[in-house]
Amino acid sequence: MSNQEQQALLGWQGQRTQIGTSGDQGSSSERRQQPPLIKKPKQAKQNLTYRILQDAFDVDYYNSKTEGWEHIKMAAAIKVLKNCCEQPIQNYLSEFEPQIKRFSDQSERLKIKIYNEFIQNLKTTELKNETFREVLFDMLESTREKRWLFVWLVGQIVKNWQRKDPGSPPEGSTAPMKRRDPLGINELINHENLD
Repeated sequence: MSNQEQQALLGWQGQRTQIGTSGDQGSSSERRQQPPLIKKPKQAKQNLTYRILQDAFDVDYYNSKTEGWEHIKMAAAIKVLKNCCEQPIQNYLSEFEPQIKRFSDQSERLKIKIYNEFIQNLKTTELKNETFREVLFDMLESTREKRWLFVWLVGQIVKNWQRKDPGSPPEGSTAPMKRRDPLGINELINHENLD
């Protein structure tokens, strides 16, 4: 395993990583406050929603940065994170094990590859407000324990693709599609061959 892969694995396993923006450099007195650890919300039989996510991040640190989630909306934050994650998933879709239904159960190397490209996309995506980018990186840092926010994002993206018509590629289209039986991962991998 290369040194870069070892570093990525350490970051993936929940140790603190330097994923923030270049503004994080400087002396210890100039460094930003570290974001708090946010545990994955426990929900009974309902899915994780924007409201549940916002409640999880309803702490002084984020309320101060987002003005109580009024200046930066949770739905907008999740939308940008999903947009940055879609292409890396597409790039590695052929490496998904089709018999494994949940992304969290896929191989660690696959998750690391997708995560690293996702982080690169997040660093370079066009945002007019750098505070917004800082909040996005802070959210990922806060959820570093099992990278649960990232794993949830990938799961949401894949589920959304599975609901879409297999004849159209999953690339970024948000237009509503005809409903049909959900696709399996194997069908997603081979979606080009489904004419």
